[in-house]
Parts: sequence; structure tokens; C-alpha cells
Amino acid sequence: MQLLFFLCLYFLGTALFMGSSQALTSMMHIDLKSLNSTATPVDSNLSWGLLLLNGLSQVLTFLLPALAFIYLLPDRPRFFLSFKPVKGSRAASMFIVAIGMLALILGLSALLQSFSWGTEADTMQEQRKAMEAALLRMDTVGDIIIRVIFIALIPAFCEEIFFRGIVQRFFNSFLKRPVFSIIATGLFFAMYHASIYNFLPITLAGIVLGFIYHRTGNIWYAILLHFLNNGIQVLQAFWVSRNPHLEEEQLPIYVIIGLLVAGAVIVFFTLRRIFAGTHGFAKTWSMPYQSSYQNNISG
Repeated sequence: MQLLFFLCLYFLGTALFMGSSQALTSMMHIDLKSLNSTATPVDSNLSWGLLLLNGLSQVLTFLLPALAFIYLLPDRPRFFLSFKPVKGSRAASMFIVAIGMLALILGLSALLQSFSWGTEADTMQEQRKAMEAALLRMDTVGDIIIRVIFIALIPAFCEEIFFRGIVQRFFNSFLKRPVFSIIATGLFFAMYHASIYNFLPITLAGIVLGFIYHRTGNIWYAILLHFLNNGIQVLQAFWVSRNPHLEEEQLPIYVIIGLLVAGAVIVFFTLRRIFAGTHGFAKTWSMPYQSSYQNNISG
């Protein structure tokens, strides 16, 4: 019954977004069909429109349904989602994990893009790159700050509450094993981002975020890592835009292997240090039919 109600709220939020997006694109005279390739000229109006659409999508399809659902449960949102004080040492460690994740994502993306996955996958990837190029059109420091807010801060908060705070918990209610629920949520998280070439890197990122939330018992750490991961990629995109030759270069296989190995080592040992002495959520952690004080034994 809880899952059905949550799905109803999600579809309601999606319907609100679809209506709002049509009104916004009409008001700003935005033609999304024109974004077929990276060769499509991008003006500031289109870039601003896409940023606003991205923000609307996050709030209406993720944050609003999640909060509406949580407010109808026995626990207050702060306890249900496990918003707790953040320790400085763990917060600093998240930056190191983000650096390792960036290396893994770059390595995996380069490796997957060295293979052909079919015409449809190539078309989807070209459209995704065109969308990203429009979203990441940056000329000034102000542009960078705005992109960090719309592409890093807002998605980190909205998506973590939705995917880790609720979806992962639903999966654990059915699968009864935290590791399975974390992997399932990571796969679902990647499916939402709709990219065949980036499916594995995004799945891996989702799994890492899921383990961080489950083992620390504090959603702030997952939000922080998500924000850092997206924020660093915004800065990377700005740097590449100032050095276009970097985007055209194909990474040698030894560089790809080096990125994968270095990223895996950094993420593994940093997470091992973060998780030392923590217990996180109980294995029976699920949707609360009772107070989460009895479900949560976070360390």
C-alpha cells in the first residue's frame, strides 16, 4: 500500500513537471528538438531554459513526491531520512572519495566509448552530449556558480532524498538484504539518467552513494558526495571548454587502466576508513510501520 501511494505521488509530480515544462518552453520559446547534436548552436536563452527545466524536474518529480510521502509517515522527515550532525573528518573524506569516483567515471566512460553499442546508443549519446553542452555553457564565474547550484546542489539534495532516502528503503523492505537493495537502487538510479554509455559509471556511483548512506546512517554524507561529484564535473567541463583539444583526444588504454586502478584504490581505502567503527542502519531497515528509532541503530 505504501509503495502504491508513493508511485501515485511520483506520477502526480511527473504530471506537474510535464505541464510546467510545456508552459516554460512556450514562454521562453525553447525548441528542445533542435538539440540533436553538439554542433547545434546554443544561445543563452536555451541554456537558461534547460537549467530551469532541470531544476523543475528535480523539485517536482523527486523532492515534492518524496516529502509529501514522508510527511504522511509516523516519523518526522528529519528522523526518517536520518539528517544528523556531520563530522568534519568524514566530510573531508568525501572529497577524497569524489576524486576517486571521478577517476573511475572517466576511466569507465572512456573504456565503454571505445566500443560501439549500436546506432541507437550512439544517437542517445549524441543527444545527451548536446544537452550537456547547452546546460554547461559557461563564460563567467557567475555562470559557473549558477551551474553548480542547478547541476550539483539541487540534484544532490533532491535525488538523494528520493533514491537513497526512499527508493533504497523500499527495495530493502522487499529484498531484505542491504547489499541487494543498494545494488538495485544503483541500477534504478542509472536507468533514470538514460545513457547506455554512462550506465555502468552511474550505477557504480549510485552503489557507492547507497553504501555511504547505509553504513554512516546519515543522508548528509550521500548528499555531500553527490554534490562534490557533480560539482567537480562542472568545473571539469569549464576547463575542457577552454581547452577544446582535450575533448577530442582519445585516452590511451594505459591511461584508462591507470584511472580505473587509482580510482578503485582511492574509493576502497577511503570508504574503509570512513566505515571503520560504524554500524549504520540495521539489516531489517525498511519502511516504518513503527518509529524508526527501533529500525535505526546508526553509529
